[in-house]
Parts: sequence; structure tokens; C-alpha cells
Amino acid sequence: MILEVSPSLQTDPSTLNKIYVKSPITNQQVPLSTFARFDTHHVSYLSINHQGQFPAVTLSFNLAPGAALGDAVDAINKVTADIRMPASMNGTFQGTAQAFESSLKSEPYLILAALGGRVHHPGNALRELHPPADHSLHAALGRGGRRC
Repeated sequence: MILEVSPSLQTDPSTLNKIYVKSPITNQQVPLSTFARFDTHHVSYLSINHQGQFPAVTLSFNLAPGAALGDAVDAINKVTADIRMPASMNGTFQGTAQAFESSLKSEPYLILAALGGRVHHPGNALRELHPPADHSLHAALGRGGRRC
């Protein structure tokens, strides 16, 4: 919450005792000093970035010329494991790196689906190689060629 008061009151800590807000519990007016403090010794951020409901820091990187995105993702994951971040910290990729990781997770399923389609219907690929019955090549091959 950002409140603005008269410049003459901005340096007076007792100002928090003069500003009242309504309590959601008791429905009565309480001084702001009940839950806020006046601090002139520390610098604080005006806003904190969030991703969802959690405070977040964004670290960006560019690839060196000729470097592969997969190698960069692997290197970042290795460093993350090596520094032993606390369990309460969670690192995720965004943008192109996130799309790359997502595609790797679904790749085995895509390969299985492609192989499953070929194994399940192996004759379809062969039938496509034969010319139609009225084609001149069919007449030249004869019936034996059609069976091959």
C-alpha cells in the first residue's frame, strides 16, 4: 500500500498514529501504527516482481555464437544442482528455453506414436507404392508384379 501525506508529515513517525483504517475483524478504526512501522534507515523497493503469487527474479541469458540451447539449459540445470538451492526456491525457464524443455518431455511419446502407427499398419506404406490397376506399368508387370 502506498499512502501519500503532506510533505510536512512525511518525516514525522507519529504520523502513523494519526492515520486510521477500518479493521476487517472488529470493524472499528485503528491507527496505521498498529501494523505498519516508520523506517528512514533502510531503502526499500517500491514494487516487487511476482510470478503468480510468489516473489520472482528474472535472469536472462543469450547464447554464444554456435552454442546449442540444449547445452545452455543443461549447464544452467547443473549449476542449479551444484549450488544446492533451498527447497523453498524454485527455478523455471520461460520463453524459448521453456518451449525447448516442454518439447523434450513430449518427444518420447511422439516417437512411440510414430512407430506405433507404422507397426500397426505396415501394409499401408507398401500399398501406396503400387500403381493403380489401369496404369500402363501395371500391364507391363503383369499379375506376378502386382503381388510383389
